[in-house]
Amino acid sequence: MLKKFAVRSSRHRGAAYKRSPKSSYKQPVGQQVLEKLAAGITDLRDRAIILFLMDTGLRVSELVQLDRSMIKADTSVPRAGPLMNTATGSLPIAKSLVPRKFYVSERAFEALNLYLGSRDDPNPALFTTKSGERLRVDQVGKLVHAWCHLLGVERFPLHDFRRRLATGLREFGCDPTTINRLLDHSRVETTLELFSEIGSKAK
Repeated sequence: MLKKFAVRSSRHRGAAYKRSPKSSYKQPVGQQVLEKLAAGITDLRDRAIILFLMDTGLRVSELVQLDRSMIKADTSVPRAGPLMNTATGSLPIAKSLVPRKFYVSERAFEALNLYLGSRDDPNPALFTTKSGERLRVDQVGKLVHAWCHLLGVERFPLHDFRRRLATGLREFGCDPTTINRLLDHSRVETTLELFSEIGSKAK
């Protein structure tokens, strides 16, 4: 029997979750840097992972808990800023009856299908190691930084994928409430605080 995974959302982390101090904020990695990274990756799995992190707003801890069955093609999903979405994802959340819903961009969905088409293992996990085991958070970090090194891109915190997406959506004109839902922040104030911190560091 397959083991069901449930991610702990920011709403349910309680005392165990500590936000990084405000002083640690800096400008998130640039969109052009991320596009260079995505364009230079030749491995099907790794490119799909990078595009998922760039376009969905998923945390790495959520990404590695995805199963193939959680992604569904859906051309009726709304556009998110400049991104054209063609699929949706639904991830169970611990202690919640409402799953974490997210949108998958057209390019991320295409990259995912190419990757899944190259696999012949029975593992239900969406992303696996070369030996067919579910990827771990630390392994995702290693592969991202390995590609940064190979392509001459300065390493950056993995959380910058979410920060860059939020900043890009804000610049495109999306309202904080919409961005809050896409990032699965527990409060709109958290999203507004993010913009405030990034804006202050840009001055």
